[in-house]
Amino acid sequence: MPHGTVPCVATSKIVIPELRKPVKASIVAELKGLQIGNSWDLWLFPRLVTSDAGKGVAATPGVLKKLRDHYPGLVAAEDSSAGADVLLSDRFGAAELAALNQGKRVISLGARGSVPGYVLGWWGKSAQTGTGISNRHPAFSGFPADNYLTPVFHRILGRAEKLGGGRFKSCEPLMVTVGSSGYLAHVLQVRSGRGRLLLTGLDLLSDNPEAIWLLDSFIRYAASEQFQPGAELDKEQLREFEQMLANFNGVGRVLKASEQRPYRSPTGEWPMHIARATDGQSEVAWETKPVPGDLKPASRFTFTWLAGTGYISAAPGGFTLFLGEKQLLQFEVTRQPKRWASADGLVELDYAATDQTETDLDSAGLMKLTVPAAWLTPGKPASLRVVGEKAGTLRWFGLYETE
Repeated sequence: MPHGTVPCVATSKIVIPELRKPVKASIVAELKGLQIGNSWDLWLFPRLVTSDAGKGVAATPGVLKKLRDHYPGLVAAEDSSAGADVLLSDRFGAAELAALNQGKRVISLGARGSVPGYVLGWWGKSAQTGTGISNRHPAFSGFPADNYLTPVFHRILGRAEKLGGGRFKSCEPLMVTVGSSGYLAHVLQVRSGRGRLLLTGLDLLSDNPEAIWLLDSFIRYAASEQFQPGAELDKEQLREFEQMLANFNGVGRVLKASEQRPYRSPTGEWPMHIARATDGQSEVAWETKPVPGDLKPASRFTFTWLAGTGYISAAPGGFTLFLGEKQLLQFEVTRQPKRWASADGLVELDYAATDQTETDLDSAGLMKLTVPAAWLTPGKPASLRVVGEKAGTLRWFGLYETE
């Protein structure tokens, strides 16, 4: 046999018996008499029974469309006559808070934070340095989870909510990651008066069997009397956080970015869209939120967004800011607060830079762009773009996506 070939020497047929609950199993293979072997973990899930599943649960439109086949008993969240006690939503905002105020139980799949992933860092402290799971908590009932991160979570490990400095100062975390951004909750629960909230950033709307089963566990838990969060929602902190984000009128939708990664900011970790001053082609393009419909053409208007600049130790290189195809001004990387203005004085860009980032080479903070209102269309979003110059450097501009 030629050296280096890997032939098939045998096949095995494995019959999985009918399961009533998920199980963690192992496949073990060995070459008898040679003391050579290996084993592989795997997780097996039974098919979900859908007879009357979803009864008493209302869902927002996107969730309803995705889960209707699994849960024929689901009703639309807008159907106030349905009498559902549980709301299943893909976000956590005003509608979900109103449901809590009505004493309802809310399952939100709308954690807003970063995606720490499951790969540990190798250079300093990364976004993922360890995850703890309350695997015996009734919310995870029947799910084959250990109290640490195992591969059963790898395909569903999505966003995580910042603890302490984010929307939830007081909460009961059930699944927590620690890393460069501090403590992040993948699953948390909190009460608000008679209302109760279970919030997660896990990707539970996929067709992966682990996602289907865990979402069903959360639904059954939320509908049970075991759903008794021990922490009270800090509505004042939540209101301040939402007001802060509402003031970021400069980003509505990101259209294009040369790079994207989660990155720390003074308000927590958010996805960042990056342009570098490398080849003159690297850019970030986005739409703002719609400007007011009663905008006066003779006035000036200010857009605000969260931004960063970085790699100040690299060779110099700057950036150009565009409104549509109109070149507004040029700016560069800075670690100090700075103001740039166009040559005609019609455009100003203020950057309230701080050093609350991951390295001492970068900055983050509010950017405020002020332009003549006559350049904007009332009631419509504006198109902004930052392009890195052709400088062959890794210096970067980053736009945080806070929605």
